Amino acid sequence: MNDAFFEYAGSELAVIEITAGLRQLDEEKGFSASFVDNYGYPVWNESKIIPIDSEEALVVLPVKSRHENKIPALWIFLAHDNVVSNVVLTKEMAGNSGMDWEWGFDYFTQKMYPETSSSKLLERILQYA
Repeated sequence: MNDAFFEYAGSELAVIEITAGLRQLDEEKGFSASFVDNYGYPVWNESKIIPIDSEEALVVLPVKSRHENKIPALWIFLAHDNVVSNVVLTKEMAGNSGMDWEWGFDYFTQKMYPETSSSKLLERILQYA
C-alpha cells in the first residue's frame, strides 16, 4: 500500500504516534489494502481529538469512500495509559451501537463534501424543529 493510507501533515502527537504504529503493523501484516477495499481511505488530516481526561483521549477520523463523495465509516481510537485500541464504525454499525455517532458522519461529510451535504443538514435541522 502506498503512503497515502498513512499521510498526515499535522502536528498532533497522538495522530503521529498512531500512524507510525499502524505503518509498522502494515509492514508486518499488510492490512491497509484490505482496509481500503472494505471501507475506503482514512483521512488523517481531518482527524479530531476529543480529550476525555488528562490521560485519555479519543481520536476520531473519517474514512472516505473510494468511489463516492461520502463518509462510509469512522475510525475511532481510544488512547489510555499508553495503550491504544480502535474500532471502525460504518453508518450501519453506528446506528446499532446504542451510541450517537451520527454527528461524526454529519460533521465530516459537511466539512469534506459541502456541495453534497447542505440539503441533508437542512433535513436534519427540520427534523428536530
